Amino acid sequence: MQRVLGQLKQGLEKGFEVAKEVVEDASTLLSQSRVLQNYKLGPPVATCGPGEPGIWAIYSGTSKKPGAVVKDVAIWVLDKRRLVDAHKAAMAQRGGGARAFEAVFDAQRRGCQHLARLKHPGVVKVIEPLEDSAGQMVLVTEAVWGSLHNVMTRFAGLPSAAQGSAEHREAAISGLEARAGLVGVADTLAFLHGEAGLAHCGLSPQVIMITAEGAWKLAGFSFAVATDYAAPASSTSHAGGGAVQYTYNEAFPPPWEELSKPSLPYTAPELVGGWGGTANATVSPATDVFSLACIAYELLVSYASSTNQPGGTPASPSTSTSSWQLLPVRSNANEYRTRLAALTSPSSPLNGVPATLQGVLRTMLAPAPTSRPSAAAFASAPFFQEDVLLRGLKFLDTILQREAGQKAAFLRDLATFWCQYDDRTLRLRVLPPLIRELRSEVLVGGVLPPL
Repeated sequence: MQRVLGQLKQGLEKGFEVAKEVVEDASTLLSQSRVLQNYKLGPPVATCGPGEPGIWAIYSGTSKKPGAVVKDVAIWVLDKRRLVDAHKAAMAQRGGGARAFEAVFDAQRRGCQHLARLKHPGVVKVIEPLEDSAGQMVLVTEAVWGSLHNVMTRFAGLPSAAQGSAEHREAAISGLEARAGLVGVADTLAFLHGEAGLAHCGLSPQVIMITAEGAWKLAGFSFAVATDYAAPASSTSHAGGGAVQYTYNEAFPPPWEELSKPSLPYTAPELVGGWGGTANATVSPATDVFSLACIAYELLVSYASSTNQPGGTPASPSTSTSSWQLLPVRSNANEYRTRLAALTSPSSPLNGVPATLQGVLRTMLAPAPTSRPSAAAFASAPFFQEDVLLRGLKFLDTILQREAGQKAAFLRDLATFWCQYDDRTLRLRVLPPLIRELRSEVLVGGVLPPL
């Protein structure tokens, strides 16, 4: 009995410590930020950006502005002072100097500028532009639930207050949600590569954000460049200030170097310095297609390794970033080259990848950018197009723009397969558009009752 009471006391003390830490962090943020005076800061919910689990800490927030159009928001904080202070010893040891992290901060500033400029449903919406002070960066966006990386690792690495919430502790996405998310990311890339004329160049699970409504959106544009930019042979930078090729000389580089480059396990070979004996690179949409293939492999294999059905959730939660990675190399360029060379062999199997996706995924991983298909070709693969549940979600996403006859025909078909959707998909993606359609007397009277 005494032992149980002791454990209970320890648990309560730890809980008080966590609550105190969150309150102190919130008080510090509010006191240092002008823009946050207009928001009530909530608990930490997610991370984003390079590093483990991400350089940006994201808090939930609520607007205090009277009549605010967007009430619930996400408050992104990059604590520059804490980041530098945490690595002072390493900086002194390796000669990093006081400005060692400036390249990291410059990249994040560029990323925030891109994010504010891009207007698309598949890009995280900025509510308040970047506030950049000596000690921190603050950005306010639409509300988010977590990054794809957060969800895949069950929010490991976040403050214990975030991990302790039931919503995050039980976080899981179904196989259907993963497939829908991949198609959504591909559609957003098609917009970036076409209308926006931009290549992301830093695509990874850390920069794919999932909203409370289940939508997958892109952030983390720190390494983005114009799709028609060609680097001269004598230079590795462009007018925007970001490198077009990156050197990965150490398996475990100092943090100021690792955070200033795209994550190597998801980076296309043309961005890796020394690949193929060339010192220059031409950025193209194919750069992001390679990254998308790496992410797709990681997601699909994690579900194939599950004992559940394809529509279920992974059987074994993982807190390791390399559990299912196609290229688990961290920052080791030699290991990267070895593994990528093995992938080019026709006999090298992509174990766990569905047969109807093997062909397109393999071409997406081609070392030569010109051999890779477009992001739209990936989304058009039979693996996605022949998925009835996925087609249903895509129709529901655009149901407001459909004619009454199309809606009626779809809803009659939906009555035959809606029960195959998992609970989370029903709650977030299926029921909301159906409830909005209750305004239609024709549909309510003749179609919705069977559902």
